[in-house]
Amino acid sequence: KALEILQMMQQVKIDPNTDTCGAAMEAYRTAHLWQSALFIFKSIPTLQMLPGLRSYNNVLNALHDVEYGEEIWCEAVQSGVYPELLCRGANVLDLHHLSRGAAQLAVRWWIGQVVPELLQSAPA
Repeated sequence: KALEILQMMQQVKIDPNTDTCGAAMEAYRTAHLWQSALFIFKSIPTLQMLPGLRSYNNVLNALHDVEYGEEIWCEAVQSGVYPELLCRGANVLDLHHLSRGAAQLAVRWWIGQVVPELLQSAPA
């Protein structure tokens, strides 16, 4: 239904925005349709918008418990969507401004990638 509403908006010349795309992704998350939330997220550039903090937070809420969520999470990190994530150093993970799903992926990423590097570089 959410996708139909977005399509109807385009037909009547109402441009979707980050709020309407976010609402659609949230509706799909609630319905456990992560593939549809991902479709909306991947469609954002075709709507002449760039995915930002809110878009990533919305889609990661839907994807946090599926394997593809890690790929989108890494994309967000590489794109600098969460600049404050390690702002106090790699040994402190700052979860401010992250949605619940993004925070879950952040903790898994930090424990799986950042902490092992910290342990390897720590003096013996």
